[in-house]
This record gives sequence, C-alpha cells and structure tokens, in this order.
Amino acid sequence: MTKGIIITDRWKGATSGVGSRWQIRVRDPQTRRYESATYSDKAEGIAWAIFRRRDFLGERDTAVPASFAYWGGRYLEDVRQRAFTTRYVRQVEVAIQRITACGIDDMRDDAFPMAVRRIISDLKGARKGGIMPRRGTEALERLRRRPVVSGNPASASTKNFHITIGKAVCEWARMHRAINYNALDMLRPYKVMTEARRIFAVTEMRRLLDPKGAQDPWHMLIALMVYTGTRPTEARHITWAMLDWATGVFHLPAVIAGNKTKIARSIPLQQELRAILQPILRVGSVPIVSQRIHDLDAGSASRGFQDYCKRIGLDAAGRTPHNLRHTFCALMTAMDINIFVTMSIVGHGEPVTARRYSQRALELRPQVAGWPRGDFHIMRDTHQSAEIILTPQELELIKMFRAKQTG
Repeated sequence: MTKGIIITDRWKGATSGVGSRWQIRVRDPQTRRYESATYSDKAEGIAWAIFRRRDFLGERDTAVPASFAYWGGRYLEDVRQRAFTTRYVRQVEVAIQRITACGIDDMRDDAFPMAVRRIISDLKGARKGGIMPRRGTEALERLRRRPVVSGNPASASTKNFHITIGKAVCEWARMHRAINYNALDMLRPYKVMTEARRIFAVTEMRRLLDPKGAQDPWHMLIALMVYTGTRPTEARHITWAMLDWATGVFHLPAVIAGNKTKIARSIPLQQELRAILQPILRVGSVPIVSQRIHDLDAGSASRGFQDYCKRIGLDAAGRTPHNLRHTFCALMTAMDINIFVTMSIVGHGEPVTARRYSQRALELRPQVAGWPRGDFHIMRDTHQSAEIILTPQELELIKMFRAKQTG
C-alpha cells in the first residue's frame, strides 16, 4: 500500500457475517497528523485515500482546519491567558472579528490576503470628541460593544494594528502546522505620518504650577507629573509610603498601576516638588493626590486636566497629561542629562523610545540655560537657594516614616 495510508478492517474476526468495515487513515506530512474515514467498500476507501494523499503532498490541503476564525479564537484565548490588559484583549478581539468579516475564511485561499487588505483599508475611525459615559454604566458597555464610527478613514496606526494581529493569527496557525506559510506576510504596513508630541514651555509650566492654584486638587497631580516624569496613571497612584523624604527619592514598585514595564524604579525628589509637598507631608499608604483624582479613569483624568487648563487661562491645544511626561524627558535632555539616566527615571526600555520622547529638547534649551544639571528651576531663579529647613513637626514625621519602614 502507498506510504502514508493505513487500512484497518474494523470488523475483522466478526462471526455475524455482516461483512467488513474499513477504516482508512491518511497522514498529512505537513502537520504530521492523520485524517481518517470509514468505508464499507475497501476499493472506494483506497481511492479516497490516494486523492487525499495527493492533496497533502501538493500542499493544497491539510488535515488541520485552516480557518482564520478558528485560529483567531485560539490566538485570542492565548492572549487572555498571558495576562494582558482587558483593553488590549478587547482590541485584539475586535481586530479578529473585523478580519474574519472579509468574506474569505480559508487562509490558504489565494484571495485571502487581498480580501484582508481591502477590509482593513476600508476601516473607519471611532468618533472623536463628546463626553464618554461614566465607567461601569450601561451606556459605556453598549458603546464598547458597538462603537460609534465617525465616517472618516481610520488612522494608519489603527490599520497597522489590524495587520499585526492578522499576521499573528496566521503565524499561530503556521506554528501549529495548519498552514505552510504566513498568508499575510505580503501585507505591508501603512505609512504613519507622525510629528513630535507637543510639550509645555517653561512659562506654561509656571502657569500650571502657580501657587495660587494650590488648593485645586489637579495642582498636585500636575506637580507630580512635571517633576517626576511619571505616567498619568502612575502619578495618581503614588502614595506617601513610596517617598523616602530623608534621602529624597520616590521608590516606585513594579506593581504600581500604570507601570507598563513592570520594573521598579527610583525617582529623585526635585527641590521644588519638596517645597510643594512639605506643608502636607504625611505617612502611610495614602495617595498623594486627592482620593477623587486617584479614583478617576484615564479618560476622565485627561478631560479634568484640560478643564484645569481652562480655569487658569492656559490653552491646552489638545495636549493631555501625557504631554507632561514628554516635557520632562525633553527638559532632562536639554540639561544634558545622560539618556540612560532619564530612561531609568521614566521607565523606558529602549533608547529609540527615549529619543522620541525628547525630540523637542532643542526648543527648551534656551529656556533652561543656567539651570543646574538635573535641578528644575521652574518656580525659582537659578541663584536662589534650594535648601529647605525642616520644622520640628516635619522632623517628627520623618522619624515616624523611618519607624514604619523598618517596623
């Protein structure tokens, strides 16, 4: 018999006289699995096996399903198990659903790549502007299930994300020997027209940090971001227990909310931030920002920041709290701080990322002329002393802090 075909008489030795029942198995050399069928006529079974073997050897078929929907579901399940964020899992799920709707499900079909390209090219962007429903409301869940589209073409980044997920699903199927090559390798990414993210000038930061607005709860969040370069979510979750007042260092744990790299890092306490925190110095795992700011989601925090800018008469021009992180990196670079020092402070893992964040450093260089290296003089003249004299009450708080850390 032909190699790769196994024929078994399932009723061999039966005494009932009912005849024979033949199980035919054909080996798929690509997946190293067998496809089986049962026939009462041995010749018919052998003919089927020969044709199936020919298909397998010609790489036109496989014993494992080559359905994009099937392998997309398997890939999505793997993403869920790898502890990605709920938002990312949802984005992957939507991307797979959209590619599945291209009309061709078989990844071996020659028309599959172009069908995927066509549906990705026709993607529409999500609606911009307006007010998002509150977290946990029925309206927000409905909007997430069925996003409102704007009618405008989706951005190049959104399209590239769909291509990336499509390729990942095909690669997942190839690794499991369902297909012999990645059907979407031919798809090239869309060109992303990007410009350096806008930053805040020193004069604008003086407006943001004006002591007159210190009673506003947003003032503290902005101060933390300006002087530490933390991500907005990280800044909202910094507690007093993370601040070692005696050594002047924030110790951010790897598990703090918003920490994408999941690596613990230390951030020096700027003297101007020390002056802001000194009157309200506390001890314990209490957020430095107000509880209301701490509990906000990312979207609400961004809108609240822009409302604060309006209250103080500053045009945010579409800038969000994350622009303060770019500003911090640009300031550090403008003061000639080593790029790897900045990376360790803000938590960047790649120099190319650090370079992108500090692209506008040359704009700030004239504004920081005369600043001591690494010391932000946003609210002070450079000749002013940065020394802060602690009161007896503050010294007592430091003792309590040390006792809590060692006890």
